[in-house]
Amino acid sequence: MDDATDAPLSDDDAHERLVRLADELSADAGRCANQRARTALQAGGEALYRVAELLRIGIAVAAAKGHAAEK
Repeated sequence: MDDATDAPLSDDDAHERLVRLADELSADAGRCANQRARTALQAGGEALYRVAELLRIGIAVAAAKGHAAEK
């Protein structure tokens, strides 16, 4: 996925982007000297992981519904 383009993101691309952002926040949290900043970045990373998981569940449900509709 090329972040520099204005092309629409697929669901899978959006999921990958969320996970990448969460990974970055979590890594940055480990480098924080300040406890407040570290906690905030950890919480932000955890929240993005949860959002990414919800998106993944939504993708799976949509795929299952589409597959069921084909029958």
